[in-house]
Amino acid sequence: MICYAPWQRLLLDNDGQVRPYAICTKWIGHTKDYSLAQMWNNEAMQMYRRKIANNNFMDLCQPECISGQIRNKLCRPVEDK
Repeated sequence: MICYAPWQRLLLDNDGQVRPYAICTKWIGHTKDYSLAQMWNNEAMQMYRRKIANNNFMDLCQPECISGQIRNKLCRPVEDK
């Protein structure tokens, strides 16, 4: 898989928006509507996990992450599969 972030963390932005990781492109919810525990396995987070597991992540990941410009323990470039 290209990324493990949706199985390991949540990022809480300063305005209350939440996404799996700082470089993820889609928000999964807002703290005014849901608790972090609710967002951990909500429909949007399940969609993230499902799409990444099925290698259908192009609309979820930054181009820099997909290409390998951003490398860390959570993401790898597509060519490393």
